[in-house]
Amino acid sequence: MSERKTKETWKDRRINRIREENKVVIVWAKHKDPKRNNMIYAFTQDLSIDGAKILTDINFPVDTIFDITLTLSRSMQIITLAAHVRWVKPVYDEDLFHVGLEFIHERPQTISSLIRHLYGKDLPQDKSL
Repeated sequence: MSERKTKETWKDRRINRIREENKVVIVWAKHKDPKRNNMIYAFTQDLSIDGAKILTDINFPVDTIFDITLTLSRSMQIITLAAHVRWVKPVYDEDLFHVGLEFIHERPQTISSLIRHLYGKDLPQDKSL
């Protein structure tokens, strides 16, 4: 990939991210804390149709895949989808971590919900979905 193409892709990706805090619940089978019942709580730092940066106290391995539930506070929607950990960066002396997630869209409803939330657009509802 050319250097110009790489910079344009990064720039486009950054433009489409919206900085906002939403609740995230992660269900990760490998998390064995009995007090948490395999659930981990986090907050989004930014959000796009393709993914999110979250803040959490768990240092996830890169390439981990798990299910998440996003509570989108502004549009009052709750969506559930799979996410793929793309990168992890420690913050605050490694007590917390920024985690880059790529969403795995398996249902068109999640994409529609994110578009409505991020851009305030009403999309036609497909009753067959």
